Amino acid sequence: MAISENRFGAVQGYTVYQIGLHWLIATLVFAQLIFGESMTEAIEAAEDGETVSALDAYLAGMHYYFGIAVLALVAVRLPDCPGCWQHEPASEGQSRPATATNPRHHVGV
Repeated sequence: MAISENRFGAVQGYTVYQIGLHWLIATLVFAQLIFGESMTEAIEAAEDGETVSALDAYLAGMHYYFGIAVLALVAVRLPDCPGCWQHEPASEGQSRPATATNPRHHVGV
């Protein structure tokens, strides 16, 4: 779905790049849920002075690196959102629109 403008000039849709980043981040976050328990087990074993199993150590490491990957991908995604951080003030005598300049983000009045 390509980005297009409707008759009011509002941007509609997302690029393939944005959709790909979204699903990559979503997949990594879901994987974090799977690896999260191993991270807890590894931390508890280390605190108790016990040996961490090889599987828990591996999955805890994956949890760590996937978290860094999510952080990096979100940092890449944020600047790709023009207008997300800017709001147009209403002119004198006009009511303020219910959304920000980017119609994909709903902002209350």
